[in-house]
Amino acid sequence: MIIKLATSWIVLLALLLVPTWLGRLANAEESLQSGNETVIRRGFCIIGGGAAGTYAAIRLRELGQDVVLVEKTGRLGGQSRTHFDPVTRASIDYGVRAFEDCSETRKFFKHFNIPLSLDTSMADVEVLRFDFRTGVSVPPYPGNTKAAIERYTMELQRYSYLAQGWNFSEQVPEPLLEPFGDFVKEHDLGPAMETVTILAQGMHYLLDYATAYPLKVVSLGRLTGLEHGYLVPTRHNITELYNAAQRELGEDVLFGSTVVHARRSDDKLHRLTVEYDNGERVVIEADATIMAMPPKIDEMDGFDLDSLESFFIRQFKYGYVYTGLMRDSGLPDDTRILNRGLDTPYRIPRYPCIYSILSSEVPGIHLVTYGSAEEMSEQEVRDAIADDIVRLQEGGLNTTEPTFLAFAIHSPYDMYVSREAMKAGFYQDVKDLQGHRNTYWIGAAWEHPDSSAIWRSVDRLLPAIIGD
Repeated sequence: MIIKLATSWIVLLALLLVPTWLGRLANAEESLQSGNETVIRRGFCIIGGGAAGTYAAIRLRELGQDVVLVEKTGRLGGQSRTHFDPVTRASIDYGVRAFEDCSETRKFFKHFNIPLSLDTSMADVEVLRFDFRTGVSVPPYPGNTKAAIERYTMELQRYSYLAQGWNFSEQVPEPLLEPFGDFVKEHDLGPAMETVTILAQGMHYLLDYATAYPLKVVSLGRLTGLEHGYLVPTRHNITELYNAAQRELGEDVLFGSTVVHARRSDDKLHRLTVEYDNGERVVIEADATIMAMPPKIDEMDGFDLDSLESFFIRQFKYGYVYTGLMRDSGLPDDTRILNRGLDTPYRIPRYPCIYSILSSEVPGIHLVTYGSAEEMSEQEVRDAIADDIVRLQEGGLNTTEPTFLAFAIHSPYDMYVSREAMKAGFYQDVKDLQGHRNTYWIGAAWEHPDSSAIWRSVDRLLPAIIGD
């Protein structure tokens, strides 16, 4: 909203605000000593240094705000992972790999002078289909794929507001509440489901979700990227982005730290006690807290959650996604190998399972993505992947047990609520959480697991964060 004020009112407003600005500037010191405790005073305390938290920290600093970021690991970037091959000296991303071609993505990378390229290589990759339970080859799903994707696109256009947050009116449209399987059947989308499942990797039991979720995840932007290309770092190193952000934020990032006690209110400074891995503690005093960590209730013991916050957070469900880089598998290069169920609805594989195996930029190295509705240990996932790859011998591939070069756990992944909760108004009511107790919630759970979409959602919320 743009408010036009007479010149005299502008001068008066400036005079009133100068003391506030000077006071905040004076308070933004690196640290203060109060008794035996170290106190860090900032305007904003951000919890979590993934895609949302890192982006919010950089954007707030661009807007003249002072921040401190609490990150429990030793790195920024969340789901981003990069492996550096010692033989070829090439970098291979095996977490987040590509981005939607949009202004938010381009501006964020440009901020750090990191070049981007439009990757259209997937159009040239051969697609192989196997039922990984048996190892046998599976033919493409019958029907006109192009026509089915056009029907799907028409439905996306009907609910175009899903691309800009969860902007429902008083009631969620009934078609968005129905199980996605019913929606697929109603609109004859079977031939499009292979494309949908490629873009919706991480959504377990896809057909059981409320239709709003697949429509939000498999968006127009992602469909466009599949056809025309996605943005990727020219040097194929997404970690480069977060390393640059780390250098810019400097000592405003507290690595290896978690909140062990918090006191938040609407009208007083927030006071959060943070403990490092070595047991040392500091106290952060901030005007507001930005929660950029996944809202997983059993990992929030240190926060003073009230009944409203707990009510919303406890409703989230999620799945588990695992990625790995392998060599010595005997799998062919320049391929995307899809897991397709020979006797399942729309050939969607049964869980837990491999989603797909993709050739990397380095010959002989492949990226595998595995999903489960229940938590599995790293060894259980590795063993299951190895068994499935060897089983592909039944389909004519000369495969052997692979050697893992890297492995990552991306969980909780794809946080969602039940159809009943959505029907009861979860996404209309959850807006009350933003700004409640001067606390804001950002990240994949409040949008969907796509970096570009997350960055857009942060930009939409920033005026409210700064204005409050």
